[in-house]
Amino acid sequence: MKTFKGRLLTLILTLTVVISALSPAVWAAGKVPTVRTTSALAGKRILFLGDSLQTGYGLSDYSLSWNVMLESRGGMIATNCSISGSTMCNEHNGSYAWESISTRTLPEGSFDVVLIDGGANDWFHDLPIGSDPSSRDAANLMGAINVVLDRVQDAYPTALILYMTVWENDILNAQGKTGDDFSEAAAAVCARRNVPCLTAHLPEVSGIYAQDPEFRQRYFRSSTDYWHLNAAGHALFYPVIASWLEQELLDHYLADDFYDVPNFQWYAEAVSGICERGLMVGTDSHHFSPSEKTTRAMLVSVLYRAAGSPDVSELICPFGDVSETAYYYDAVKWGCEKGIVYGLSEDTFGPSQPLSREQLVTFLYRFAEAAEPQEFDSTAEFRDWESVSDYAKNAMCWAVSQGIVSGVTDTTLAPQNTATRAQLAAVLLRYLDGASKA
Repeated sequence: MKTFKGRLLTLILTLTVVISALSPAVWAAGKVPTVRTTSALAGKRILFLGDSLQTGYGLSDYSLSWNVMLESRGGMIATNCSISGSTMCNEHNGSYAWESISTRTLPEGSFDVVLIDGGANDWFHDLPIGSDPSSRDAANLMGAINVVLDRVQDAYPTALILYMTVWENDILNAQGKTGDDFSEAAAAVCARRNVPCLTAHLPEVSGIYAQDPEFRQRYFRSSTDYWHLNAAGHALFYPVIASWLEQELLDHYLADDFYDVPNFQWYAEAVSGICERGLMVGTDSHHFSPSEKTTRAMLVSVLYRAAGSPDVSELICPFGDVSETAYYYDAVKWGCEKGIVYGLSEDTFGPSQPLSREQLVTFLYRFAEAAEPQEFDSTAEFRDWESVSDYAKNAMCWAVSQGIVSGVTDTTLAPQNTATRAQLAAVLLRYLDGASKA
């Protein structure tokens, strides 16, 4: 079994990169600098829902808590609804009264992440664990956790819901249960519901060795406190929780690691499919920018790639605003030669000009027609059909009848609205998937 000093050395080596980013004076003073990092955490809204593990209990300066570090260093936007002393269960044994996490008022608004913790006070006050991980009886721990998860998922249907167990504790309470028994019960409920759970009661996971007196003396409020970290303990735990949160967010989002494409968005599958085929790429390594406008250059480039990027070295580009070094240079020559796109004038292409939804569909229709004649239903039942330009009516009828384009509502097409990158990905993928099945 590793000694405390041996475990401490391992932790120090693991955290060297993190610690080295801080100046010696700042680290020695126990202060946490405000550093915005480019990561999956940046800009994400997080709700903390739990007990004193998330309130910075006992700290003279709350800004030194790992929760605040997720804001100051990770760039998250936090709302903290944790209350020290809270139990998960909604009943008590007559010796203690509290506001149960299972009945706590939830804030209005939306969140990207909800991080729940609890169970330490249930253990401390000898409350029942329960035996059924599917129970909704909030008088025991398992049932209360399910009640909390139900309420949170109903309140924030698009949020990533996470759970964190409390630090290790093998001390027996009056019912003969250890703190670890409560943590393992919580983990069992989470496993059944596919809720990611940070098993912080396992010191090899959290780096928190609460059973070690020397460790507690260094990183807890006192050697007799098994729950509340001091400033050094919060600094020790921050990289662990930040790394775990970032990985869970990345798993929750697309495998392409786009921080701005949650997998619950309507366009997520399309973005993933188009990028896997190499037809579109992110605006940088971690952003797709789904709401960014689709431009003429962007669309013709995507269609050129979909055509296999044929050799166009013998073609001449007549447009003075299309540089030979531009990423879309070959695509513009190809598109014009195929009659898919035209210039705004004889010598102007307008590569950065945004496209409307009807223009996007028209370019795609010409692309399809260049391969083979397209058949379509000439009727379209949308309230704003008259706002479709005459030149785009056939293309829009084709796209609607083929299921390539749907309305922005059940009754409106919004043909004049600017097309976004997300819409481009969706429209193109639907066309390609339909063409492959034909």
